[in-house]
Amino acid sequence: MAVELALILNAGLKAISVPRRDQIPTGPVLGFVPGLCAISEESSDSGQVDPLANPFDTDGFVDNSDSDCSDDEGPELRDANVIEKVDYVIQRITSSSAKRAEFNTWAKKLDYSGPTLIAGYGIRWNIKFESREQGYIARNVINKLIENERDRQEHQGGKNHFNEYEITRSDWDIVKKLNDIISEFYYITKKMEGNINTATDTVSARICHVSLCI
Repeated sequence: MAVELALILNAGLKAISVPRRDQIPTGPVLGFVPGLCAISEESSDSGQVDPLANPFDTDGFVDNSDSDCSDDEGPELRDANVIEKVDYVIQRITSSSAKRAEFNTWAKKLDYSGPTLIAGYGIRWNIKFESREQGYIARNVINKLIENERDRQEHQGGKNHFNEYEITRSDWDIVKKLNDIISEFYYITKKMEGNINTATDTVSARICHVSLCI
C-alpha cells in the first residue's frame, strides 16, 4: 500500500509541478536551468550547434521523450499519463461550447446534480486539484461524452474530439487516490485564506515533506 501511494503521489507531484527529492538541487548551481540535461565536455568541444534545436515544445514545457536524461519510471509514469489524459479530456469539454451543452444535457439524463467542470490550466496546483476533483465526481457524465464521441466518429468519421482517449475505472481510481492525498493540503489553504501567499508556501513545503518521507 505504501509503495502504491508513493507512485501515485510522485505522479501527482509531477502533474502539479512540485519537485521530488531527486529533482531538488542539493546546493547552489550557477546557471542552472530546470528540466535541461547537463552539457558534457565532449559536446562542448565539438563546436557544432543545431540552430533549429529547441529544448522546449510549443507549450513551453521540456520535451524529454527522446532524451537520455528521461527514465522509464514504470507505474509512476503510467499514473502520470493517466492524470494528463484526464486533464486533457476535461479541458476539451470545458473549452467547447458544444461539449459543455452536451455535458449539461447528459447530466440531466443521468440525474447528475454535482458541480460543473473547470479546466485545470496554468501552474496553480489548487486549480488543478479542483478540476480533477470535479471531474471525478462527474466521471459518469464524462465517460458518456467519450462514448458519444466514439459513436459519432464511427458513423460520421473525422477527428475524435478527445484524441480517442478512454478513461477506465482504474484510471478514475488513480485520480481519486491522488485527490485524497492532495485534499489535505487543499483544505489547509482554505483555512489560511487570510494570507494566501503564506498558505501556498506552506502547502508546497508540506507536499515536498511528504514526498521526502515516502
